[in-house]
Amino acid sequence: MLALLDELGLDRVVLVAHDWGAQVGFRLCLRAPERVGAYLALNMVHPWPRHLSVLRNLWRMWFTAVVEYPVLGRWILRRRPGFARFLLRYGVADPSAWRAADLNEFATATAVSAHAGQSMFWQYVLRDIPALLLGTHRSLRLAVPTVILGGAQDPVIPPDLLPGGERYADDLTVRVVPWAGHLLHEECPEVVAESLRALQAQVARSAGSA
Repeated sequence: MLALLDELGLDRVVLVAHDWGAQVGFRLCLRAPERVGAYLALNMVHPWPRHLSVLRNLWRMWFTAVVEYPVLGRWILRRRPGFARFLLRYGVADPSAWRAADLNEFATATAVSAHAGQSMFWQYVLRDIPALLLGTHRSLRLAVPTVILGGAQDPVIPPDLLPGGERYADDLTVRVVPWAGHLLHEECPEVVAESLRALQAQVARSAGSA
């Protein structure tokens, strides 16, 4: 991500990321806070989760066991598009809101990127999940103004996983959308856009007062 920012000539950005991408976003903020003016994390726990909450909710990640292993995971993602469509319906508060064309488009993209998708999940099994459970990040502090936006009906990352990171951060806020699930950017894009605009305004005010 840092190499991409360099290639694009972007010295500092307002970042928005979702799910596992949001965990990567947290790592970017911790590693290079000077490159991120503010951060909006969607549907993901911060790097300092409370272990009891994590253990209580581990069952919610059942679907990762199907896709994380090199042979089985790639085969399912590539050859069983119905699984991707099921996960998309499972992740939202109102499955009937999906259009069939959108589900098919996502399923096609999942099949094309099956190798990358499976590899990503496997790396989180090997590296990131152990780091979260072992508290690897507890010596680090989040200096980037951050908002975690979650869904009250999120079946993967429920609201009780989101608090607790405030003591490791200078400016961390958790907000929960009552009517949404795990795909906030699809379910309520206007809420995501409003939160992003508020963060951009905060960055602008900070720059003006500097």
